[in-house]
Amino acid sequence: MAIVIGSVGKNEMAAASLKRAQEWVASAFPCEVLSYYQDEHTFIGVAGGVISCTGDYVAVVDAHFSPEHVIDLYRQYGEACVDQLEGSYSFVIWNRSLKKLLLAVDQMGARPMYYSDNEDCFLFGSQFDGVLAALDIQPVFNPDCIWEYIRRNIDATLTYANGIHRLTAAGYFYFGINEKIRVRQASGFAYRKVDAPRTDAGWVTAYQEALRDAVTDTLLPDITIGVTLSGGLDSSAIACILAKQLARAGRTLHCFCATVPEDFPDSITDERIYMQAVADKYPNIKLHFIDIPDTGIFDGLDEAIKTEPTLPNIFHYHDRAILEAAKACGVKQLYTGYGGDYFASWSGDSVAFAYWQKQRYRKAFRLLRQRACAEGISLRRSFYRNIVRRSNTLKWLQGRLRERKIHSLEPSKVLTWKLKGVTEGEIARLDHKKQMALIIRNGSMGRIISGIHAAAARYGIEFRFPALDLNLLSLLAAMPLELFVMDGKRRGMIRKAMRGVVPDLVLDRNDKQAYSPGYHHRFKNSQQTICELLYPETPQPYGQFLNLQPLRDYYHQWLSGTTSQYVPGSDIRFMQWMTILLILRGKLGHELLYDIWPNVKAAQ
Repeated sequence: MAIVIGSVGKNEMAAASLKRAQEWVASAFPCEVLSYYQDEHTFIGVAGGVISCTGDYVAVVDAHFSPEHVIDLYRQYGEACVDQLEGSYSFVIWNRSLKKLLLAVDQMGARPMYYSDNEDCFLFGSQFDGVLAALDIQPVFNPDCIWEYIRRNIDATLTYANGIHRLTAAGYFYFGINEKIRVRQASGFAYRKVDAPRTDAGWVTAYQEALRDAVTDTLLPDITIGVTLSGGLDSSAIACILAKQLARAGRTLHCFCATVPEDFPDSITDERIYMQAVADKYPNIKLHFIDIPDTGIFDGLDEAIKTEPTLPNIFHYHDRAILEAAKACGVKQLYTGYGGDYFASWSGDSVAFAYWQKQRYRKAFRLLRQRACAEGISLRRSFYRNIVRRSNTLKWLQGRLRERKIHSLEPSKVLTWKLKGVTEGEIARLDHKKQMALIIRNGSMGRIISGIHAAAARYGIEFRFPALDLNLLSLLAAMPLELFVMDGKRRGMIRKAMRGVVPDLVLDRNDKQAYSPGYHHRFKNSQQTICELLYPETPQPYGQFLNLQPLRDYYHQWLSGTTSQYVPGSDIRFMQWMTILLILRGKLGHELLYDIWPNVKAAQ
């Protein structure tokens, strides 16, 4: 994956930015050299990639297609060339004769690209800390990013530094010297039309073919291939398809399995038996069990924040261990099942309720009977689980009759200010297919994926996300909802379609645990740090805009094992808040907070 950085502006500013960019590359990527183009108005640099200079055009492309291909499209269509490209990409073209810059990312915003526009220059880069280094400024913390970090679907362009933004979801710039600079939008994400099969068996076959193509079409020859294998349905399906394809060429597939030591002091599902079942079925698989050290959740956070400018995910230690192991094996292309549970292997839990809301009661009851049979429960119990429990009326009655208040750790409960224009529950509850399209169009999905790409680039590795392939997503969008729960089973389609490809032991399991292995034990290991954050000995600047009492209440409930009054996932939400507090207290430093409160007041 190419590391791109550049600027457009006054000559002396561009020269200074180039020098700082060279120093940053030498520090962050010591094995790479920054190749660059420079003239009186701009510089464009790349490490781990090439610069194409063709006639009046200078281009750097981070994608599966060549710079020459993008230049040809630009010659033919001008800025509209962004509507002619597909797949995951980012690119920059400098038109030397017109003195105009075209900077663009794909429809999902999967490739990272950050930018800063000030009076002296417009600076851009594929690594967030590279933009910071080239600007040579002390960043001021942007508290609005907390809303995106906790809630998502707010504003995927936000980063934790004021004045630095993410270019996302079909966004692009096209401007000349002394022209007004603004983000433009190419044609956004849209499902493709598919030829709908007429039978359930036809849908199963179409799914098999679409998933296989999503995995194999991006497979590169003559490099070492790896996959993250968790033992779940998505990663196992991708690993099996890859292994089968690579075996034809006599190639090995490296599977990286994040586990915990066998003597780990916590009772968790042993994923090794499922991982081993996959390896036993395909002899060309080489398993790498990565015993993540028994450390706290916050260890290594200072490194993680360099590549995730909306604040790091709380499983950063898990991602880092896998990337380090993959790099040691020489892996250049690493596949992951991330995104599968959004659509490709969606559980379908709300399907029966969706039909019920549409007053299609006959179909809803047929699905309920199938679920009851598959789960070995009564129809009455199935109705309660899938219909009654999802009813807002029941939730209201529970609150009134039991006087049971359901707590949450949403931003409105913890922050002492509200982001302008945002209210709780603002994101509409659309049907599942529309929700999937929404989180792609608004850049929320791309924000997560671009952070993964940015982290992997520091190890010389490029990720692949087959579960988010456009053709596969389009097929699933056209597929009848009830097929997601085929045979009455959660994730029924992938279980049916992968029968014979993935070991039955994996397909028939229902005990896959969420989160990173041993997460809750690491939670316990971090108690001292958590106490220091919740009960600081000296006043902290973040006390001006964070109400710590809801966090303290949850922590005490967690210690006593009585968190049932909190919404599911509150443990993750709590650790997100702890991550925010630690970053504000430590790595970013107090100097970032001096201007926070005036900014917050201005936003109200």
